[in-house]
Amino acid sequence: DTPTDPTEPTTPAETQPTAAPTEPAAGGDYQKITTIDQLTTGKYVLVVNTGAAMTVYDSTNWVFAGNPTIDGDTITAANAEGFIWNLTVDGTTVKLQDANGVFIKPKAGNNNGMQSGEYSWDVVCTDGTFRFNGTGSDTTSLAYNNTSGNYKFRSYKTTTISGSPNSYLCNFTLYKLVEETSDEPDTILVGTSYSIHLIEPW
Repeated sequence: DTPTDPTEPTTPAETQPTAAPTEPAAGGDYQKITTIDQLTTGKYVLVVNTGAAMTVYDSTNWVFAGNPTIDGDTITAANAEGFIWNLTVDGTTVKLQDANGVFIKPKAGNNNGMQSGEYSWDVVCTDGTFRFNGTGSDTTSLAYNNTSGNYKFRSYKTTTISGSPNSYLCNFTLYKLVEETSDEPDTILVGTSYSIHLIEPW
């Protein structure tokens, strides 16, 4: 397979156009997770080691990229806007859905590429990062194309990735939404007790 597609636009990730998400960032910050036990169903920001993060699926069969501001192990709710993905976790499989409600899956046929559709990716955690792999005959992984003209995400064959690991980045750092909790004290209803006095007749 040819590593890059010369027909793709040459917009870098920092200025990549993104489709407007249909849901705003939920309240609460996004905290880095590092173990498979921490991976549960919820909202996430998915980032590779260049700082590029997944935005939304595009009809050209790519997932756009952008660069959220990251402060240590945290992405604030405001900075997560436009980068939020819904992950549905079932054991060691994950369904990936963007903010527009579109699920993504490999192109199929064990080819480089991407398409829309509900799909359970195998997820593996190694040294604090996560890799999303195709299942069955799809020996592919979700990866960021770090080559000029293709600063976006799609699924690539493992042979393509291993042949040029600095061009196809498949290890993701995940930032998970930490739901805000109310600071309001619990309301406790206290019942009123009554004393009944019996009056003896004269």
